[in-house]
Amino acid sequence: MSLSLRPKNRNLLLSFVICLFYFSAVFSQQIQIKDLLNTPWVYDGQEVIVRGEVIGNVMKRKDGVWFNVLDETGAMGIWTESLDVYLQGGSYNRTGTIVLVKGFFNRACPKHGGQIDIHSNEIDIISDSTERQHPLDKGKLKILTLLGILFLVAIVFNFILIAKRKRWLKNSA
Repeated sequence: MSLSLRPKNRNLLLSFVICLFYFSAVFSQQIQIKDLLNTPWVYDGQEVIVRGEVIGNVMKRKDGVWFNVLDETGAMGIWTESLDVYLQGGSYNRTGTIVLVKGFFNRACPKHGGQIDIHSNEIDIISDSTERQHPLDKGKLKILTLLGILFLVAIVFNFILIAKRKRWLKNSA
């Protein structure tokens, strides 16, 4: 027994299957924050996964915890009702904790005044916070040394001119 479909029905079924695979792939994979910010209606109410660095302060409230996650494309506010792990926010001198956040995306969260956010139900630590090193750039150090020397030469030259001018004024009076 064979199943035969008319071309119109076959195209419709094929389109449905393609859409099904596309949306299952979109909603089950890690998503960049840029995509959430640029097309929030696509992900609104959907479970999403984002990976990034915790930045700024981790703000504890009586009913949960707020923190921000930064990936290479943008930053997003994360809300969780309970936090079982220690998160360190990143700053100039520290790289924040790298986390994988799984939760429900809200393009206009009614609980948080219409803000765009993710209500997390799972947070996994990828790597702990570390100190950032800020090595000196040798090229910039050479330029700075050269400019310092030029500045000192200009000051000495200025003092010499002032001394000569005072002598000239004294001799001409």
